Amino acid sequence: MNYEYIREFIAKVPTYKFARLIGVHPSTIFRIKQGKQPSPGVILRILETKPQGFEIERFLGEIK
Repeated sequence: MNYEYIREFIAKVPTYKFARLIGVHPSTIFRIKQGKQPSPGVILRILETKPQGFEIERFLGEIK
């Protein structure tokens, strides 16, 4: 999994709007923007909501 892509994607989105969309506290998004690794729960919420512009294939990387 490509955690760097998650950080790049989150850096581009508006914090409060995105936090409300996936159902997490805005401070969680702020911490990820500051470089903290996203928790598995946050990753699952992102994958479940499939936000516009998020490329699941790019996040998962090449499956070998």
